[in-house]
Amino acid sequence: MRIAIDARPASHPQPGGFKRYTEQLLRALAQTDAPHSYLVYFDRAPTRDFFDRNPQFQSIITPTRAPAVGVIWREQCAVPQSAKRAAATVIHFTANTSARWLPCPAVVTMHDIIFWDERPSWQGLGAAEKFKRYGMYLYNRWAARAALQHARHLITISRYSKQKIETRFGIPPERVSAIYIGLADTFRPLPEAEKIAARAKFNLHKPFLLGLVSTSPRKNARGLVEAYAALDASLRAAYELVLVWTHGLWQTQLAQYIQARGLQAQVRSLENVTDADLAALLNLATVFVFPSLDEGFGLPPLEALACGAAVVASNRASLPEVLGDAALLSEVNDPRELARNLAALLTNPARLADYRARGPAWAARYSWANCARETIQIYQRCAPTTAS
Repeated sequence: MRIAIDARPASHPQPGGFKRYTEQLLRALAQTDAPHSYLVYFDRAPTRDFFDRNPQFQSIITPTRAPAVGVIWREQCAVPQSAKRAAATVIHFTANTSARWLPCPAVVTMHDIIFWDERPSWQGLGAAEKFKRYGMYLYNRWAARAALQHARHLITISRYSKQKIETRFGIPPERVSAIYIGLADTFRPLPEAEKIAARAKFNLHKPFLLGLVSTSPRKNARGLVEAYAALDASLRAAYELVLVWTHGLWQTQLAQYIQARGLQAQVRSLENVTDADLAALLNLATVFVFPSLDEGFGLPPLEALACGAAVVASNRASLPEVLGDAALLSEVNDPRELARNLAALLTNPARLADYRARGPAWAARYSWANCARETIQIYQRCAPTTAS
């Protein structure tokens, strides 16, 4: 087979789940022994060699030239036309959307459908930028609808997301496959010397709880701060709360809330944190707290488990499926309940140690090699019967 992959998220600078998924899937596909060739489309020259110079992989740059409609032109026209000229057997779009006109059977990874109901925030943006982002919001919904209607097969990343897609859009179960994603090698227990270096780099001299803050309110960063505020003062004195910001959208509002609660001396914010830095922070954290209200998979707490951190996470959506009994699951709509579960770990060293010990073995169940093999099986199912 000749497999075309629209890998724009891998070369795009915006961090996040689409980028991580596309990068790691490409690496894993390049390490399989399947006798297929790959045409991989980027929107700019990638900064890393995802294929380890595998001769079965060809990189093709299809840039987004026009400022306002470049992404749309690229996805709807440039990539499908190039795949047609190259006689691709199957084309794979990796980030929820696809072209409406397809030159061959298409596979689309629809990570989840949370975006369908989650209106993005344009707070603090000028009129021109708001107009541009709203246009992309509308386009992404249209292109996701095209994927739902016209893709030969949909891949999603949990059974929870598979059920949501089938129920919401009336998709037959045989058109959707749940394929678990894996973990990058970066996320693992680190040698003591690396942990000491990270502690010095970030000036972390006290034990701490770790959380993530993104652009999405569903990540429930305020709920995390409220739960921390509800801890006994002695626990707050013993454990700082460290927030890693993946985007600064809500930083002003959350900082105001932290100050209003008198927590500014106990809550630390870190920005521009690389994956290697995050792995080190997860190794150092006493507890990683993930009170998300909805997740299609929930990679951060799984990465935390792989690093040997104790994890307290939401009991909602895909998280019970993905984390099993390796994490302490909590109701997160009530910050006091989340605080009680945190306190139950922090005041019980044996229980805390037990949860820290569970993580790496559980996380090892998730493999990019398995993800790649199962994805190739989907390509084979979708290929015309005459394709080899």
